Amino acid sequence: MRIKTPTSRKSRATLGLVLVSVAVTAILFGTGHDRNAEESRSRGSNTNLANQNEHSSNSAWRARSVSSHRGEIAAAPSQTSLFKSDMNADESQQSLPIAGSQGVRGTASVQSSGADISEKTAERMSSALAALARRNSLQLVEVIITHETPPTGVERDNIVALGGQLLRQYDNFPYTAALVPSNRLGELADTANVHFMDVNARVYSTAAATTSAWQTANVPAGGTGASTYFPVSSTLGVAVVDSGVANHSDLNVVSRHAFNDARTSFFGELFDGFYDSNYAGSAGTDSWSSTPWIEHGDDGNSATGNIRIQSASCPAGTSGSQCLAINANSSTSTWIERAVPIIGSSVAYFDYRYALPAKSANAALVAEVSADGGLTWSAPLQTINTIGSGYSTLNISAYMSAKTRIRFRISKTDPTAVFNISDVQVWYRTGTAYYDDFATVSYANPSYWGESWVSNWTENGDGTTGVSAGNIRVETSTQCANRNNCLRIDATGGVNASVQRSVNLTGMFQAVLRFDYNLTSGTNTGAFAIEASTDGSTWQQVGLLNQPGLKSDVRFDLSNFTGSNTRIRLRVANAVAGTTLRVNTFEVDVQRGDSFDQLGHGT
Repeated sequence: MRIKTPTSRKSRATLGLVLVSVAVTAILFGTGHDRNAEESRSRGSNTNLANQNEHSSNSAWRARSVSSHRGEIAAAPSQTSLFKSDMNADESQQSLPIAGSQGVRGTASVQSSGADISEKTAERMSSALAALARRNSLQLVEVIITHETPPTGVERDNIVALGGQLLRQYDNFPYTAALVPSNRLGELADTANVHFMDVNARVYSTAAATTSAWQTANVPAGGTGASTYFPVSSTLGVAVVDSGVANHSDLNVVSRHAFNDARTSFFGELFDGFYDSNYAGSAGTDSWSSTPWIEHGDDGNSATGNIRIQSASCPAGTSGSQCLAINANSSTSTWIERAVPIIGSSVAYFDYRYALPAKSANAALVAEVSADGGLTWSAPLQTINTIGSGYSTLNISAYMSAKTRIRFRISKTDPTAVFNISDVQVWYRTGTAYYDDFATVSYANPSYWGESWVSNWTENGDGTTGVSAGNIRVETSTQCANRNNCLRIDATGGVNASVQRSVNLTGMFQAVLRFDYNLTSGTNTGAFAIEASTDGSTWQQVGLLNQPGLKSDVRFDLSNFTGSNTRIRLRVANAVAGTTLRVNTFEVDVQRGDSFDQLGHGT
């Protein structure tokens, strides 16, 4: 987590160290149930990422879940460690929809040259956030905002007006955590009461900059007391809380509690648009600067040689003005590679733009990946050997490890050919998902991302239970958020008419519900409650939809609903004739166990 205080640069850095530098802390507490101790666990946020409108059909789920640095909507990955005891009552869960979006991701356009921000505006941002602002896209970036004075509802309204979503505000710190479109970051920085803004960035170990937080909540093994602490008397116990930034072989993980906000914790992005004339470029939501590009078979200089950064003949659609040039007039032992510091991912994609303006022989460039630090490399994932330009999305999920590397290599030489590469991105996600895009008019559409629905959709309170008739049904309509198929609920059916589906959330330490929707109404607007239950009898509202409009990627935290048959339902809360809710790309993201515990969770 990177936090800035509203005073000097020195004090900003000091606070960041105070909050995150202690990896292991001993806590003394009474062995009786202590609600305050239970609620004093650390919280934060960690995020989401990108996909392009060039993606092929077999990447449909990825296109739903993420968005692009070139004009689609996403949430930025990060991790924060602010204490829950310092939060006010309004921080429990904000369910404000993302306003001002295009609704269907992948339809927006941006200026290829990026956005200009003034020097004064840039002074209110970290360099990493300024780089994201210059990308000038609709990508949602997760930011920490430091205010001159404690924030109020005015700051929340400003964020929503700019197309963002408030995540939380804090009682004892003048900070706001929010998701904000990249192309509105400059406007937000220029608003009153904003002192400084930074990317809410993932925590890395200082001993190993390429290793993200991994090991989590730890307590001493053994003892006769409860499994989460070691009793030293009848009224006193000791527990060890590990931030997860460094590994400790003598501590045993016994439980996990999420520090980060589930709504922004499943995705990450490494991105280099070659905006700077060096090999350490990093303009994604995760930092990539610690592992720069490395040349092989050339002079190692980003400005000279057969491999270099230049401004000529860049691929069509390049987000900046520069690109990577690889001259084929070398040898097949010439390449450039970069480490990909990602742990715990379940899905990962390697994207880039490319161009070959001309050639005189059989020039060829290949893209490859290594899972063992470059000792061995995959077969070519793509071979570029024809004149023209394009965009590639390569699935590298099978190669993800702590030592993953990507590279571009000359496989056939040519005396005149020069390959140009731009907008290199590695997008990844952690965890698995239940997913229903209502591709067919059915209440039994299967999920295909590592989870299987516990039940089909079931209606309650509608005049008919048929999937294609009544006030609740699946329909094909241009009014669906994706202009295709969606689940339709008419408020005309009356209060408490509902539809629900079940998931298995046992063993999870984090879960989030996400979907797109379009709410239409007449003069007056009805309301629809988003609710969850672990037993089907007691329901808890996690969100309320009562504002007309087309909204993209709204999110609701389900981390408190652990159970083998957790129900999620959409219910008419205020019946007003003419009000209709249409939902599509309905998704429940889940994180379980060590394999996906990359974000630093603890007790």
